[in-house]
Amino acid sequence: MKTTLKDLNNHLFEMMEKIKDEGLKGDELKEELARAQIVDEIAGKIIDVHALNMKTAQFFVENGAMTAKEAIKELGAKTTQPFIEVK
Repeated sequence: MKTTLKDLNNHLFEMMEKIKDEGLKGDELKEELARAQIVDEIAGKIIDVHALNMKTAQFFVENGAMTAKEAIKELGAKTTQPFIEVK
């Protein structure tokens, strides 16, 4: 299972490409649209959790409770690109 925000972003673009396929008609199109709506809802929750984790990490770092590395490790940030500078 892919678990990074980059993977999520790629998956969302793949879903968009499927929906844009002009060959999809009728029930097949309805199924893809329903699937895309569910994926959108789940993706929104994942993004919200990551944003909250990053705000929490930033709060801990700014208040001296943790180093940036500790905060990222503790809060389970899974990303290929840092949101905060790690010193």
